[in-house]
Amino acid sequence: MTQFIINSVLVVLFFYLCSRQPAEETVYDEEFFLQNPSAIEEYQQMPLDFQHAFFRKHKEWIKEKYMHGDSYLLGYCPNKDVRRAWLSEFLQSKNIDNVTPS
Repeated sequence: MTQFIINSVLVVLFFYLCSRQPAEETVYDEEFFLQNPSAIEEYQQMPLDFQHAFFRKHKEWIKEKYMHGDSYLLGYCPNKDVRRAWLSEFLQSKNIDNVTPS
């Protein structure tokens, strides 16, 4: 009788564990990257088409954040020429800010 009760509990436990909903999976979409801009590694694992489309759509947002000091956002830019241009623009703006009037 004891063995029957133990087996019954194990069967019920097994079905309970199998029927549980899996943990919520993270969906890496446009909204995720806007809410978590530091998720550069995940972004770079996305297909290139997604990266280019995301960059084209949110180019101004990325540039604005970058110019305010969030340098890690440069990783969202798939084009090296654009990254160089933004970097030189950022450095020029910093040089203008640091120039002391004589």
